[in-house]
Amino acid sequence: MYMDNELVPVESGEEGIILPPGNVPTNLLGKLKANPVKTVTELAIGLGFADKKDLAKGVANVFLAAREHQLLGGLFQEAEHFQKEGKLGRDEELENKPNFMKTLVDVMRSIDGNPDDEQFEAIKTMYFLYLSADKHEKDEAMAYALLQKLLVLTSSELLALITAYKLAGEKKGANQGPMSADLWFREIADRIGHGLKAAIEADEVKLVELMLITERVHSDRSGVSSKDYRLTDLGIALCEYLEFGKSVFHYES
Repeated sequence: MYMDNELVPVESGEEGIILPPGNVPTNLLGKLKANPVKTVTELAIGLGFADKKDLAKGVANVFLAAREHQLLGGLFQEAEHFQKEGKLGRDEELENKPNFMKTLVDVMRSIDGNPDDEQFEAIKTMYFLYLSADKHEKDEAMAYALLQKLLVLTSSELLALITAYKLAGEKKGANQGPMSADLWFREIADRIGHGLKAAIEADEVKLVELMLITERVHSDRSGVSSKDYRLTDLGIALCEYLEFGKSVFHYES
């Protein structure tokens, strides 16, 4: 989509903005903190929307609803707060990070998807942790990879994963053999409170696809591994990073 690092307009039917590698506008974070709506609208236009009709359908659509305005403004308000506390680096340090522009646009696109509060808090927490991994002895590449996983999880799938993580902690040291898949669905549904096994079974599909939990066992797929309550190393890492991030990036307006 881009040639010789030049901006190329999006093709018909495509939504989003084109990002040439390493192209970070001067003082971008400063401008975003001062006026996020104006800055991102200008950024979307400057980065190659085919025309103003595409603009209305793309990232700038974020700014058409009051809640999206609030989420976006809150994101950069919190970033500035954590910079003052020394939990995030200076603007120029952050803007020089690998994948800075991609992650910024990914987070803005998540706002465009109208996430619920829990979902966006998780995305925001992992985004801040990615930006500050070196300050908190966390692996930056891992934080980036986990953020990409979070961005494609629904709030229901994320809740099922976090609930499984909590149950794994409670059941640590218990029998590590196979358990009934039906029991796994029921225990998570009951702990969440809605009691809907079918909802957890639906959530299972994406969690397995993203390799956050293990696949079912037995020829009839009636069982699951009880080891770590099905969480893979990646699933455990995502939950641990979120848990740590929430303890560091606690903000009260």
